[in-house]
Amino acid sequence: MITKEFTYKKAFENQKNALKEKQVKYDMMLASAYASIPRLKELDIELSGIGANLAISALSGDLAKLEALKAK
Repeated sequence: MITKEFTYKKAFENQKNALKEKQVKYDMMLASAYASIPRLKELDIELSGIGANLAISALSGDLAKLEALKAK
């Protein structure tokens, strides 16, 4: 007999597997893009750093640094 708990568990497993497949596909596509255009990886890293600094500046209240980062 199939229970509600079994159905939920199976649905959760299916969703988890689908997400894993999407993540693998994303990682492969990103690696391919980075290999094709090396500057893309540099820009991605730079933008990540700017985003982190924006968050820190916003939380610290440093408006001058925040504006400078926004301009970047």
